[in-house]
Amino acid sequence: MTQPLWWQDGVIYQIYPRSFADANGDGIGDLEGIRAKLPYLADLGVRALWISPIFPSPMADFGYDVSDYRGIDPLFGDIESMDGLIADAHTLGLKVILDFVPNHTSDDHPWFRESRRSRDSAFRDWYLWRDPAPGGGPPNNWLSNFGGSAWAFDPPTGQYYLHLFLDRQPDLNWRNPVVREAMYDAMRFWLRRGVDGFRVDVLYHVMKDAQFRDNPLNPAYREGIDSEANRFLPEHTADLPEVLGIVTAMREVVDEFPQRVLIGDDDPEIPRMLARSLSRRGFQIDCTRSADEALAQAGKTPYDAAILDLVMPGRDGAELSSALRSRIPGLVVAFLTGYANSPLVEQARRGGAAVFSKPVAVHEIVDFLEAQLGKT
Repeated sequence: MTQPLWWQDGVIYQIYPRSFADANGDGIGDLEGIRAKLPYLADLGVRALWISPIFPSPMADFGYDVSDYRGIDPLFGDIESMDGLIADAHTLGLKVILDFVPNHTSDDHPWFRESRRSRDSAFRDWYLWRDPAPGGGPPNNWLSNFGGSAWAFDPPTGQYYLHLFLDRQPDLNWRNPVVREAMYDAMRFWLRRGVDGFRVDVLYHVMKDAQFRDNPLNPAYREGIDSEANRFLPEHTADLPEVLGIVTAMREVVDEFPQRVLIGDDDPEIPRMLARSLSRRGFQIDCTRSADEALAQAGKTPYDAAILDLVMPGRDGAELSSALRSRIPGLVVAFLTGYANSPLVEQARRGGAAVFSKPVAVHEIVDFLEAQLGKT
């Protein structure tokens, strides 16, 4: 029998370095603090460490605004400390996974500082710059995940740059092959130093619509209840088909080194992807993650299918399926779960609901729902 790879059956322990362990007494966690705790983590049975961002950063977003992909922020130590941590971890049989942030940099990154210097800069096309709309204002209706427009105006050059998060986190232009190679080389830099893989932050956002078209209105948006960021469906800013090409290329980079892992930050977006894919086919899908929210929504707006997480203390799947169908006859109900052997799964199936175990390919759920909705 083939032995599972280390990430297939091992425990991965996330470390937020700023608060995990402080070795030098300055009140901020650091790499030496993590090193001191490695024997303890190994004794716990941990197989790998996933370390949240440690790269140089102004810390506008707790390290997810990177100003140098090949360094260590002085808050946490230096490159020698990181090399020592990797070596000590490997001696103890532990793997080391780094958080990699490819969608955006800090506005303090040398690439962006050079990009905003002039429209003629060689780095201008490393980020997403656009002229104002014909009547003035942002180029389109894209919104930041943190609220407000995703476009920030740069008066010296008279253009807007895109930031799907903070305005201090400008988005990289992944359609530029030079950008792609620079980021792949940053991955190789750490893989050569012994890092065992990456957790790739907001991977679903790296590609945007090449025509910069407006996102469509979200028909399920609830004014005053939902986040403003959900006012539009991210048709042109998330989960574009071209993302798969980036994933493939990243996997090829990682495969240059033996037994390295690549973990995509995308699972929470499955319901959104389903809703968008099926809405294109004329179906209305509710993808709330709360049983109470699903019931409340069913009482207001009829829809064709409900997709929920199967984590509902005090309410089993059969009960919820029945309650939803009593409000919307013929409703298709499906659940996502990370607990394939849970009693909740059997209860949900007894109630006539479909259950998909994570990880799951989105197309499998889409195919199922299309088949079911075609019968109703």
